[in-house]
Amino acid sequence: MHTEQTTNPPDTSAAPRNRLEALTGLRFYAAFGVILFHLSIFDFFALDGPAVRLGQTAFLNAGWLGVSFFFVLSGFVLTWSARPRDKAGRFFARRLAKIYPNHLFMFITVALISGGLGQTPLWQGFANLFLLQSWIPQNTAFFGVNGPSWSISAELFFYAMFPLLYLVIKRLRDRTVLTLFGVLVVLAAMLPFVSSSLPVGTRFDPEFTEPPLGGGESELQVWSIYIFPVTRLVEFTVGMLTAIIVKKQLFPRVPATLAFVLAGVVYAASLWAPLLWQLGAQFVLPNAVLIAAVARSTRQPRFLTGKLAVHLGELSFALYLVHYFILELLSNAHESLGWPAWAMSALFLVLSLAAARLLWQFVEVPANRFLRKRIDRRPANPADREVATSSARANTCHAS
Repeated sequence: MHTEQTTNPPDTSAAPRNRLEALTGLRFYAAFGVILFHLSIFDFFALDGPAVRLGQTAFLNAGWLGVSFFFVLSGFVLTWSARPRDKAGRFFARRLAKIYPNHLFMFITVALISGGLGQTPLWQGFANLFLLQSWIPQNTAFFGVNGPSWSISAELFFYAMFPLLYLVIKRLRDRTVLTLFGVLVVLAAMLPFVSSSLPVGTRFDPEFTEPPLGGGESELQVWSIYIFPVTRLVEFTVGMLTAIIVKKQLFPRVPATLAFVLAGVVYAASLWAPLLWQLGAQFVLPNAVLIAAVARSTRQPRFLTGKLAVHLGELSFALYLVHYFILELLSNAHESLGWPAWAMSALFLVLSLAAARLLWQFVEVPANRFLRKRIDRRPANPADREVATSSARANTCHAS
């Protein structure tokens, strides 16, 4: 993949590394939103009264928002930090070296401790092992073994598409970039209409699909709008276009504070939206605006660029992959322990952060370093090294 040098955005004097550090810090808050979402849907708070139930409702869509953020951010960072004279195969291998070691470790850990694949059939387990589960429209497949890994299955598809998408997008005229950005944002908002027209078969999850939260949505409908990699590619591409818009100053600067307010307002409104509209459609534009605002801000806030914030952001991928399994273990032990909700929640957060730190230190970093040395055997020129460093500091999880 041959790319242009894209390290230095022309619109500010702030160093690119500082900008990516701010986005790295922002990753932790998005991952924390996913954690709060998963915490809210477990039964930790069943006996703690209406006040805690209100908290559960407040975090009900934080997971949907966080996943959408990671998909948009992924497209933004990869476009922002595209390496010159790179090749598609080498690019894909580097991305796989980033995400697969953590996934493989968690897959083995969950299978060993759980005593198998649970309700996931063996063939779906193999699909999960090779990060193909997001292409299977069955709950036992895309949420099988270690549930959060479905999003890196989608990310793997994004990585495969990125060289071709970037080859096209970097050649677009400025007006076309803005037009395509608008078209994709509208398309994201329209996709739930398409999903709602799909057949209603197996119910997705009664907790989400029963009124007042849902209207009986099926597994296929939810998969098509939330899991299917081709659908989520829209958000990734919006992120790519956002990076071009920021670099070329194609849109007026939006203050970061205003962008946070916009995201908060849209999130609050999403709590009353039909389920299929909660799963990403409403969040594409506010996430893109927020990422652009932080990237263009000349005064980066300490809560995003402080050493602790950046380090937590670096841990976010490991945290994302490890927290759900810990939550399941603690949920199974909740009744026997008899602890109040706040104590169980505190224990969950402490254990999740500790496990993420260990996974990052002893699996993610050394495995990535080992594999990258074999992928990038030729000496990198100084420009490549600078971009590679920035890209490594701003890698996304998926998301996830």
